[in-house]
Amino acid sequence: MPKEKETKYRAQKYRKEWEKEHWARDWLTLSKNHNGKAYCNVCSKDLAVGNSELISHTKSAQHIRNMKTVETTRPVTEFIAVSSYSRIKAELNTVALVARKTLSFQFLDQLMETLHFVANDSKAINGMTCNATKGTYLMTECLATSAHESIVGKMKNGRGFSILCDKATDITMENIFCINVCFLDEDKMIPATYLYHLIPVEAGGADSLSLEKVLEEDGIGREKVIGYASDVENLMQGQNNSMLTRIKNAVPDIYILKHFCHSYHLVKPWRPNHHKQKEF
Repeated sequence: MPKEKETKYRAQKYRKEWEKEHWARDWLTLSKNHNGKAYCNVCSKDLAVGNSELISHTKSAQHIRNMKTVETTRPVTEFIAVSSYSRIKAELNTVALVARKTLSFQFLDQLMETLHFVANDSKAINGMTCNATKGTYLMTECLATSAHESIVGKMKNGRGFSILCDKATDITMENIFCINVCFLDEDKMIPATYLYHLIPVEAGGADSLSLEKVLEEDGIGREKVIGYASDVENLMQGQNNSMLTRIKNAVPDIYILKHFCHSYHLVKPWRPNHHKQKEF
C-alpha cells in the first residue's frame, strides 16, 4: 500500500500587523530574544506565535490583572507642570556638568546653595532640589540611559564598529569589564570612541563577561564587529575559550590589534600645519 503523505506544517512567523489589532494594542511586540516569538510587555513573557494563541493570552487571568494595573497607572508627565520643564532642564544640565568634570556628587549640595543665592530671581534655579541622591538617580536612570540608547542607535545604523576592551577595578575593589566601541560617527563624520558597557566580572572565564549577551540584548548583530583590540592575557586573546575566540567564531575575518594602549601611546598626534616653519 502506498504510504500516506505527511502533512507539513509551516512555522508561523511574527506579524507586525498584529500590533494594530484592538486586542493587541499597548502590550504586543516582537520577543526581545529575537527567537521569532511574540512578547507581552505587561506580563514580561514570551508567547507562542499565532493569532488564536495571542487572543487566548488576552483572556488569561494574569494578563487581565496586569492590564488593569497599567490602565490605572497615570503617566508621570501628568504630574509635571509645563512651567517645571525649565527646572528639569537645569537639573539635568547641572548633573551632566558635574559628571563631565568628574566631580563628586556630594558637591551638588553646596552647589545648589550657591545657585539659589546668586540667582534668586530665576524661577528655574530656585525650584531646583538636586542633591547628591537625586543627582545620582538623574545620572544613572536618565542621562546614562539616554546616552546608551543614542550609542546603540549609531552602532545599529553604522557600517561596523571595533571593540576595545580591558578589565579594571573600581573603588569597591570589584572587577569590571570595560567595553569601548570605535566607529565612524556619521552625524559628525569623524571617528569616535564611546564607552559602551561596564560588565561586573563574577568569575574568571570568558563566559562570565557575556559580551554576546550584551550585544543581543541591544539588538546588535555580531557581524557588525569588524575589529577587536585588547591586551594579550589568556582571558582576552588566549587560544582556548577567550573573548577573541568567541568573537572569531561569529566573525572569522575580524581585524585584531594587540596591546592597543601601548600602540596608541607610540603614535605621534597629528597636528595641522605642524610641518610648516614659524614665520617671523
